[in-house]
Amino acid sequence: MDSALARVPEDLPRLFSLTLDLPEFAQAWQHCDNVSNFLGKAMSGDKKDSFRYENLLSTIINEILECLYHNHGAEGPVELAIGAEGPWLQFSILFKPDSATAEFYESAGDILAGDDVAERFDQSLLDSNRSPPGLAGLLEIAVSYDARFRIRRMAEKPLMKIDVVLDMDALLEE
Repeated sequence: MDSALARVPEDLPRLFSLTLDLPEFAQAWQHCDNVSNFLGKAMSGDKKDSFRYENLLSTIINEILECLYHNHGAEGPVELAIGAEGPWLQFSILFKPDSATAEFYESAGDILAGDDVAERFDQSLLDSNRSPPGLAGLLEIAVSYDARFRIRRMAEKPLMKIDVVLDMDALLEE
């Protein structure tokens, strides 16, 4: 785990959560855009530059949801949550994966924790057939937005939790 992520608590105070039925969510690609735009707008109303905050947040959330669209379990609910504390914003997904999905996300977690994330992102842009669907979006978030990932199976349940942690102050300064 990198040092910036080590400073961020495991679960930030929750500001918003939404539970969706996974099979219904996965029926249509446009659900990614609809949910990400909704969450971006809901989370940006009290920000100084609300348009920029909404645009950044909806773009990042859309990439995460597109990955989930391509790589999800077959049944059950998916919980989407947003937490924040100080400059840190945490987007979390909690769902029940099948074995292939769990393997994908565990492998993605290893890749995202590696030293060659930027190189892998460049490769995914040059040859989209070499990366599993959804991985390029996660790589883009890591490289373009300096996002940190925690991807793990939860011990107490057969659930997978994906946390994407962003320093929004740093993003908005650019």
